[in-house]
Amino acid sequence: MSAITSTLTDVYGNDAISFVASGLGGAQNLNAVTLLDRSTKLGIARKLMANADGTLSAKENVIVTFIPYGAITR
Repeated sequence: MSAITSTLTDVYGNDAISFVASGLGGAQNLNAVTLLDRSTKLGIARKLMANADGTLSAKENVIVTFIPYGAITR
């Protein structure tokens, strides 16, 4: 999340704020980011795709990278 916030801060300055929402039940903590300037909104990138029937569709263009981790107990 810090890389996303850092990139947004480079573009939007102090309007980019990130925070962690905790206490949502159990150990669930959610990282979130928002912009203070209400005229600017965060969104998901989209790309135009050609369908087999000759029509066009706007599809979400999201890349998710899963990073494996390991827990070591002693």
